[in-house]
Amino acid sequence: MVSSFAREKPSALLLSDGMIYLILRRFRQQGLVKTRQIRSPDGPKRRYYELTPAGQETLAQMNAYWQAIGRQMDSIGKGQ
Repeated sequence: MVSSFAREKPSALLLSDGMIYLILRRFRQQGLVKTRQIRSPDGPKRRYYELTPAGQETLAQMNAYWQAIGRQMDSIGKGQ
């Protein structure tokens, strides 16, 4: 999953599969995501992640934060 994304977007932030799952586990412990496991005919159970309401709020806050940083960087680039 991650490696194919990295091939398509070479400038993308590169994270290993292991790093992604560590982050998702931390988010689950913090109540930001919930998981469910579904049997797969092709092998082991698959785990699916979904944002909780707290996760959606956190995502909205993070997006607002990064948009503010982007605006500040744009103004610095324009010499304002």
